[in-house]
Amino acid sequence: MELPTGHTLNNRFRIIRLLGKGGMGAVYYAHDPVLNRYVAIKQMLPTQAVNEHAAEQMRKQFLREAQTL
Repeated sequence: MELPTGHTLNNRFRIIRLLGKGGMGAVYYAHDPVLNRYVAIKQMLPTQAVNEHAAEQMRKQFLREAQTL
């Protein structure tokens, strides 16, 4: 599900626009009013034809990417 422009995520981040989509998720350009700065937010997209092991590997990769930023 794509997040609409202007949507507030977690009562904090205001979505400005979609930056792009890939195999694992979508990346949005957003504003964080608490820190008064712009951020990138990655949304993990649901997968349909993935077994439990593959889904867990995708979650781990997603977390690794988030931690490197």
